Amino acid sequence: MKENSTTISQIPFGIFFGVFIFVFTLVLGISIVTTSLAPKSYMSEARVEVKYKPADGRQTHVEGRTYDATLAKTQSEIINSEVIMRKVINDLNLNEAWGKKYGVGTFKTWETLKFLNGVTSIRPIPDTTLIEISVFDSNPDDAATIATGIAKAYTSYTATNSGELLAQIVDSASTGKYPIRPNKPFNYVLGAFTGIFLGFLAGVGVALFVFLKRRKASQISER
Repeated sequence: MKENSTTISQIPFGIFFGVFIFVFTLVLGISIVTTSLAPKSYMSEARVEVKYKPADGRQTHVEGRTYDATLAKTQSEIINSEVIMRKVINDLNLNEAWGKKYGVGTFKTWETLKFLNGVTSIRPIPDTTLIEISVFDSNPDDAATIATGIAKAYTSYTATNSGELLAQIVDSASTGKYPIRPNKPFNYVLGAFTGIFLGFLAGVGVALFVFLKRRKASQISER
């Protein structure tokens, strides 16, 4: 009787570790495979500086720059406008280039505008006269070309259409060496922790179920 009772108390521990290892390996393996197969996305950034020309009466001087706290924000909206983006599309021939890249012939301009808006992030850098232009693409060279193209289109537009602003590219976009998505280290660590958590829950659940079932069977056999 003592031997049978000891056996009953030991079996669930073996089942627990078996289930834990199986679930952990399964979850981590799925994480590794899905991360490896996920499409890569690269990011390139260009920066432009915009300020008022010295003759403007509203200027203030911060670290030697003609500065306006709201200027970068309003100009970010202009960069993201259809006027600038249409110029980028024409300058880089994106309708044809993207149509060929994605195997759909030639994009219509409104389609390219929508797509370009989806892969572009334009934001003012707080407390500076700088605007950051970020572009995401599966091809790192294309991301850099488009980010720089947007910066050039904006500075060209400003030089032609604004008599009070100075805009210049301070950082041209460079080709990214590593994709920002998927984030492999993060995904692998997340997969490992998720595997531990789910493996523990599954192991405890199955081991408890087996333990109770065997104990009930033992009690019946003792009657």
